[in-house]
Amino acid sequence: MKTHSEIALSRLLIIAILWALGCATSNAQQTSRLQALYLFNFAKNTSWSASDADKPLTMVVVGDKAVAKDLKAISKNKQVGGRPVEIAEMASAQGIQGADIVFLGGAKSAQIETLVSEQAANKVLIVSATEGQCAKGACIAFELNKGKFTYTISEANIKSHGLSVSRVLITSGKAL
Repeated sequence: MKTHSEIALSRLLIIAILWALGCATSNAQQTSRLQALYLFNFAKNTSWSASDADKPLTMVVVGDKAVAKDLKAISKNKQVGGRPVEIAEMASAQGIQGADIVFLGGAKSAQIETLVSEQAANKVLIVSATEGQCAKGACIAFELNKGKFTYTISEANIKSHGLSVSRVLITSGKAL
């Protein structure tokens, strides 16, 4: 039989675990919301060819349902450069067609080489949730630096896809 102090300690431990889980969930929700906001901002600060002006701006989210959900909420009934925004979700980075932006969720980061290879000839902004992915061909990669959410940006990778981005986007991130 447990003593009164053991029961109190057990209750305190349960409360601490529940609090920690709540913080982790809150942090995960905050991260997905921030990533979605950044993605929408990246879209507003990227230039595609004039021939795309009559098509929706298509953003594909690979392997991250929370970011896709937040991005859908943020972009609902909005336009970017006069183009309506469409959000698509995919489980894999393979076989993506017609995307203007592809976001590769952290759980799918191992697929970066496949994505970069398949999209090499396309005007697509490749954004990764995983730090260091610009070295593997991503245009932009999110990172957490000293507790601050930011991104690395590769102007060379962006240009290789026939795109241009605003100077503000380049100077706001960490240029590679």
